[in-house]
Formats: sequence, C-alpha cells, structure tokens
Amino acid sequence: MSYFNLVVNNPINTGAAAALGNNNSTSSSSKSISKLTIFGLTILTIYAITKILNFYGIGADKYGSYLMFYVFLILCASFLDIPHAKM
Repeated sequence: MSYFNLVVNNPINTGAAAALGNNNSTSSSSKSISKLTIFGLTILTIYAITKILNFYGIGADKYGSYLMFYVFLILCASFLDIPHAKM
C-alpha cells in the first residue's frame, strides 16, 4: 500500500485533510467556485492591473491588445466549458 492510498483512503480525517474539508463523503455539498465568483475576481484583477500599469505610465495603447486577448480567453473558457464524462 502506498503513502498516497494511506493518506487519501484513511477513514480517520486528521491534520491537513480535515482542515481542508477532504472528508471522502458522498454528500451533495460540493465546494467549487461558481462562475460568478470567477467573473468577479477576473474583473477585479483586470482593474487592478490597468491601474498599476497606468500608475507606471504605461498607456492602454500598449497593453490593450494583450488585455483583450486574455478577456477573449476567459470568455471562451466560461462559455465553451464542456463537462467531460466520468470514467
């Protein structure tokens, strides 16, 4: 039996596994970040980056195309999210 199996399949949750909520139960309460939360954090991050760049004198004409590319990637990841079948 490997260390991974001992830690993951341990019926007694102690230490870091219990603190993180890894309880190996089949309850329906899933701890995942919603798309709205990800969207909000993305908007805050983009706002902070633009303010920092503007503070250092870097204009939107320099970073605008890169920023729009990342916004495009985030939109694609959120709208084209295809759930994969579990094996």
